[in-house]
Amino acid sequence: MGSLHLWVLILLPLTGVLSDNSKWVVNYTGPICAVRGSNVIIPCNYSYPKPHNVQTVLWCSMNSNKDICVDPPHVYNSSSPDASDVFQYAGDKQSDCTLLIRNVQFSHSAVYRFRFITNEDKGKWTGDPGVTLEVGGGTGRVVHGETHARTLVGDSVNLTCAVNCTSSNNSLQLTRL
Repeated sequence: MGSLHLWVLILLPLTGVLSDNSKWVVNYTGPICAVRGSNVIIPCNYSYPKPHNVQTVLWCSMNSNKDICVDPPHVYNSSSPDASDVFQYAGDKQSDCTLLIRNVQFSHSAVYRFRFITNEDKGKWTGDPGVTLEVGGGTGRVVHGETHARTLVGDSVNLTCAVNCTSSNNSLQLTRL
């Protein structure tokens, strides 16, 4: 007597594996607390489905923009010939969307969102909800590790910094540029 083999093919939906939308992501680190007058780096990375190619990158402040950063004003627009001395893009058009804000002021306190546009018709994405930057007044003191009256190259120093930011979850950023 012959045997009967029954093969059953079960198709399971693989959410996130077959869907293009699962790869549209923007990640921020924050919220960020900064001292007025300092330079601030807003770390950010992003991903999107291949074979899209990023054409334009944008950053917007939700103080002056609405919703998902579609329409101007933008604090940074890679397609604009007008470069800002304050807002500078430190990322690329592959995966790094880092923004540098120079000489940050109280008026820069806001939620910031990154948006990118690819070469495909529906290839547009804004990182929501964004990252919060809070600019506070601060005091700082440098304690010299050596006996010099001023800091010299190679000296050890201790930095003491106090910033008035309202959110206790903010991370203070000290950056040497």
